[in-house]
Amino acid sequence: MSTYVYPLADPGAIEEHFGVKIAPTVDVMRSLGASNSSMVLGLNPYGNQHSVKADLLGISEPREGDHLVRGHELEPLVAELALPVLSLQGLTAVASFGDGSIQVEPWIHCTPDRIIVDKSSGQAVGTMEIKSNMDTFKPYVSDERPDHNLQVRQCAWGVSKTWPNADKHMRESMLVCLAASEDSFTLLRNAIKKDGLQAAVSLAREMIDIDMARLHVATIDPDIDGFEREIVPKLSDWYKKHIVLDQMPPIDGSSECRDALMLSFDERHGVAEISDTIISLAERKLEIREVIKKLKEEDANVSNHLIRALGPHERAFGEGVSVTIGKKNRIYVKRKEVRE
Repeated sequence: MSTYVYPLADPGAIEEHFGVKIAPTVDVMRSLGASNSSMVLGLNPYGNQHSVKADLLGISEPREGDHLVRGHELEPLVAELALPVLSLQGLTAVASFGDGSIQVEPWIHCTPDRIIVDKSSGQAVGTMEIKSNMDTFKPYVSDERPDHNLQVRQCAWGVSKTWPNADKHMRESMLVCLAASEDSFTLLRNAIKKDGLQAAVSLAREMIDIDMARLHVATIDPDIDGFEREIVPKLSDWYKKHIVLDQMPPIDGSSECRDALMLSFDERHGVAEISDTIISLAERKLEIREVIKKLKEEDANVSNHLIRALGPHERAFGEGVSVTIGKKNRIYVKRKEVRE
């Protein structure tokens, strides 16, 4: 099951903040968190505007998956692994209060995994976003995950605005990612349950020493002023339009959009009166279906020519492409980066 539920928004505070009445079709309204913000802006591969709208209006199914549970269980362990890195700079990391949610404005909140604190002054100087990744040997490059970067930025912005003793720049914010195989993560999770957190941390350090796991740490400058100036207005406009006023985001080809359209009516029955729009769209779908059929036929033809061209060989590569005959005689073709 999902390990986190977005907090409910206060209807009165929402109407006062935006200066409009909430649409009568809205029954439940939740606050916008950092993960959903990245989906709204098209930065997150795991959702889009339609899935966020369904989440915040309480009409989507709860997200499930072992990766959600895994991340929740391993979060304290990864935080402990990062403490020595912080300690060298005179810093430490603490959990937020309560359920971890910090309501920044009536419509938006943040949930920092940890808040980075200066040991001497007690000042909050950054936030920590914690991840776990099952690709052990792929370098974790934070610039390649703009959704993770945005999560750090929103959390740092939120803490800078709400904590009384917070650095307004929060430049010590960071992403910390533990990478290991599924089997290694299972060992760590079992160790936490059986032997406790510190024993699991010791095991994780042993795994890192023998390259069974890797700890990636990236410092992020959240650019608080830039977030306030460039990101917050976009998120605020989106929330007002699509949550408060309950307008549908632009239709696209995603499954999330289809789900939203199907949920827009409690039930469907009867026969609609035909219209020019329905006829036009139906004709276009038939045209697309025909094109796809022809492309599939051409693809099968080219595959057979490739098999003949490879002769007795299983694979060929070079000049920017690779071709492989796989199981069940399937042809795999990939573009390969040509190095100078």
